[in-house]
Amino acid sequence: MEFLPEEIEAYIKAHTVPESKLLHQLNRETYQKVLVPRMLSGHLQGRVLSMLSHMIKPKCILEIGTYKEALEIIKKDPMIKNNIVEWKLNEWININQ
Repeated sequence: MEFLPEEIEAYIKAHTVPESKLLHQLNRETYQKVLVPRMLSGHLQGRVLSMLSHMIKPKCILEIGTYKEALEIIKKDPMIKNNIVEWKLNEWININQ
């Protein structure tokens, strides 16, 4: 599914650092082995996130690799455990069906 007009995508690709060999391999392998790789953001989205993090300069960045990892982090969060904040799942896709 494409979201951008071809001209804009061509401009972005012409002005973006090429994807590293390692990330290209990971991307290719993920698409070969995973039916619907929704947790894979892709090269251009990764570059935008990198740019934003360089601009904002956060003290830390949390990256969650899988649904299982995400759920474990959520379950361990002290603010959620102590009912300080509420966590609500918008959508969870069961990949074991």
